Amino acid sequence: MLGIDMPSTSLQMRRELWEEVIHETTLLSLVDAIVSEVTLEHIPRVTQAMLGGQTRGRILVRPSE
Repeated sequence: MLGIDMPSTSLQMRRELWEEVIHETTLLSLVDAIVSEVTLEHIPRVTQAMLGGQTRGRILVRPSE
């Protein structure tokens, strides 16, 4: 589990699940494997890669470094 289906999960259950994720270092290392960060300057290149099916996971755009 790397995410929680927010609309169908109660607030209390989401809190409990996120608390488990926070304390499970194995899960946190998996997140690092599927998340990449880019800056605004990289958006055109990343967009082309996404359209070409060359990316995976989540891409976090940082406004500045």
